[in-house]
Amino acid sequence: MKIAIHDADSEHLLKKRFPNYALMKISAYHKSQGDMVEWWTPLFKYDRVYSSKIFDFTPENPYLPEYTTWGGTGYPDIPTDKELSPEIDAMFPDYSIYPYCDFAIGYITRGCPNHCRWCVVPEKEGSIKPYREWRELVRPDSKKLVLMDNNILASPFGISQLESLIDSGYSILSLSLGGVLVVLISTMLVSYDGVAEARGRAFPVGEFNIQLNANQSWDTAGISLSGLQQKNFLNANFVNAVESIDGVTGIKRWYYTDAEYLVNGNSGKWIQGFCRDEQQNLEKELFAGTIDYDELVAGNGIVLLQERADLYDIEASLGDTVEVDYKTKSGQIRTKTYTVMGIVNEYSYSGFSKCFALPEQLMNEATGIDCTGTISVITDMEKFDTVEAALNQLIDGNSDL
Repeated sequence: MKIAIHDADSEHLLKKRFPNYALMKISAYHKSQGDMVEWWTPLFKYDRVYSSKIFDFTPENPYLPEYTTWGGTGYPDIPTDKELSPEIDAMFPDYSIYPYCDFAIGYITRGCPNHCRWCVVPEKEGSIKPYREWRELVRPDSKKLVLMDNNILASPFGISQLESLIDSGYSILSLSLGGVLVVLISTMLVSYDGVAEARGRAFPVGEFNIQLNANQSWDTAGISLSGLQQKNFLNANFVNAVESIDGVTGIKRWYYTDAEYLVNGNSGKWIQGFCRDEQQNLEKELFAGTIDYDELVAGNGIVLLQERADLYDIEASLGDTVEVDYKTKSGQIRTKTYTVMGIVNEYSYSGFSKCFALPEQLMNEATGIDCTGTISVITDMEKFDTVEAALNQLIDGNSDL
């Protein structure tokens, strides 16, 4: 067969000098089947045409034939989660179609645990998961490797792969590390405890998290957190059962809500709750105002988490009003109004990042339910395996946890 491939972004962005991973795999697959592969031109007819478009601002080529196979997030009518077939995805890329490319590219992980509102990755690839070992990505004719992972440091597997690159001699460019070229990977990792870094983000307290299964992956992104909280799975009896496990030395509740908020014409969703015992940590990051728990409760105060708000383009200052729409236990929407009384740079808690934090007392009172979303379990490390087995048995069969 005569196969044509079309890189819409390269056609439009004449200075684009980065290869299309999917097209390289498609080319490799068809060449392995004995097919002839070339770049598409409207002057010839083909048995099959593949067009890939990553960016939605790239214009579509009106001359592509109707039988073209379209792919990529740049085509609005293509399902976001459309993937290459397993037999094509398994191919080693055909670098010959991009002669200027003198480096290897690929992914060690796919997906991302975050749900940033501007990002399509969780919808397209789901939560973070292992994909390939780095040895499956490198080229025999190059010591350069570009990793295109979206959030490699959020994956223990990704961290272990980076650690195994120590002293490998490869020069690494990781797009998920901000596009910083690491000339010697061993220099970056020799004093870097990657597993601790990855775990520290998800486990600021304890060794295990038990969480309500809402918005923990793309498959559960549509599940209502407030609906699960109304079922009160993480109640006192459940906590007592966890604390009674041999090897458990303590627990920490984390509160949050999927309520929607409006501030200065900008809207968002999800608010973190915090307890009195977290006030000291917040004080270390205080930028303006107060984060005194009792003052916030008395004044219906809310705290802006500046670092995350900047990323979401949420602008708020001390004294601004934040309207929050809660879903109550009865299923009704209750609107509560808060005043920004404190601004902190950042705040370490279990779960994905949010723009506002609120005393959990105000959150629970507004909803009429316990807004616990996650319980962190603190463990005697000598009994780690015993605790893990007991926790798995405790939640076994409950798809909501």
